[in-house]
Amino acid sequence: MIKKMQAGMLCFVFLLLTACAFSPLDKAIESGDWYLLGKLDGERGALAKSEKDVSLLAERAGKSAKYDLYDAGYHAGNRMYCNVHNAYNIGLSGSPYRGVCDYHSDASLFRTEWQRGHDTHQYGKGVDRDF
Repeated sequence: MIKKMQAGMLCFVFLLLTACAFSPLDKAIESGDWYLLGKLDGERGALAKSEKDVSLLAERAGKSAKYDLYDAGYHAGNRMYCNVHNAYNIGLSGSPYRGVCDYHSDASLFRTEWQRGHDTHQYGKGVDRDF
């Protein structure tokens, strides 16, 4: 009886650990939630995936690709990422800026605030910058 309980507990722990090992991006791909995948990419400031890239991910996961859903999710997440009020903290975190907000109306302000945060991040680590 105790060995069965130990085996059951071991299986539960293994399942718990493997479930935690997948990122939200992995989960979106595995479930075929293309809107969520796009939204997550947009929210983290990643460059948008191409239609070909989404199709390849779908093929590997055994799902049907729906690029229009990915694109809609990406634009929703990108609007959240490109909020000027987030720019300083994004830079402060040390995250790179990939130009994904350059087409927004307040792109120059976003870039300025991101750079201010990024400079603070760099100086906090003792890195010198030449101007």
